[in-house]
Amino acid sequence: MKPTYGTVSRYGLIAYGSSLDQIGPLTKSVEDCAVVLEAISSHDKKDSTSVERKDTDFSSALVKDVKGMRIGIPRDYFGEGLDSEVRDKVLAAAELLRSNGAVVEEFDLSLVEYAIPTYYTIAAAEASSNLERFDGIKYGYRAKDAEGLHLAIDTMEDLIKDLDYDVVVGPESRGFIFGMPIAYNHHKAFVPVRKKGKLPCETISASYELEYGTAEIEIHKRSIKPGDKVIIVDDLLATGGTAEAIIKLVEELGGEVVGFLCLIELEGLKGRSKLEGYPVESVIQYPGN
Repeated sequence: MKPTYGTVSRYGLIAYGSSLDQIGPLTKSVEDCAVVLEAISSHDKKDSTSVERKDTDFSSALVKDVKGMRIGIPRDYFGEGLDSEVRDKVLAAAELLRSNGAVVEEFDLSLVEYAIPTYYTIAAAEASSNLERFDGIKYGYRAKDAEGLHLAIDTMEDLIKDLDYDVVVGPESRGFIFGMPIAYNHHKAFVPVRKKGKLPCETISASYELEYGTAEIEIHKRSIKPGDKVIIVDDLLATGGTAEAIIKLVEELGGEVVGFLCLIELEGLKGRSKLEGYPVESVIQYPGN
C-alpha cells in the first residue's frame, strides 16, 4: 500500500523523486498490511517531511461492520488499458462491501488525464537532482576495467559481421550506447528513436503496451529512406514491445528491418515471439525474467 505522505520516514532511502517517494508494506492480506504499517510508521526528526501523528492503530480499523461507509469508485481509472481481471476483482470487492451495508458510489476525478504528464515533469526534474551525485566519479560504482565496454561492442559486432545493412537504429537511451559505436565503426548512419515529444521537426510515432499502461516512441520522418536496410540495436530484449514498435516505424517509412541485435535477452519473457520473421541476435541469454 502507499501510505499518506510523511507517515513513514524516508530516511535512508535513495531518493528518486522526493515529493513522490514513499515507503509502504507489500503483504498478502489487509491485516498483515495494517500490522506492518503500525511497525514502520512514526515521526522521525531525521526526515523533514515526517509527520507526527497519533492515529497509527491501523489494526483497529479492520472491522466487519461497514454499514454506512462510503466507498468511491473513480470512473477515470476504469477506462482503456485496465486489465479485465483487475477490473473484475475491484468491482467484486466493491459489491461485497455494498452487500454488507456500505454505500458504493461512482465519481469523476476529471484531472486524471494530466496525471502522467505531471508525473513525468516532477519525476524527471527531481530525479536529475537526486541522482546526479551517483555519477560514477565521486559516488556510485565506476567500472575499473574499461575493456568491458569494448568487449561488449566487439562481441555484438561479431554477431552481425556478415549482415548487409545501411542504417543502425537505436532506442532511447541505452540503445544509443551500443548503436552509435557500431554505426561509427562501420561507417553507417545512426538514427535515434526517442520517447514521444523529445525529437524536433516532423516525426511519426507508435504506441506499445507496458505492464502498467502504454508508451509512445517516435522517429524522424525523413530519417529512413525507402529501401534502406536497417538493423535495430538495443541493450535488452525483454517482452519485445519496444522492438516491435520500432519495426513498425521503420517499415512505415519504407525501410527493411534486416535484424535485431542486443546485449542481453531475458528468454523467460518471450520477446522473440513478437519478432518472428526477423533475425534476432543476443550476446547473453538469461532463461528467467
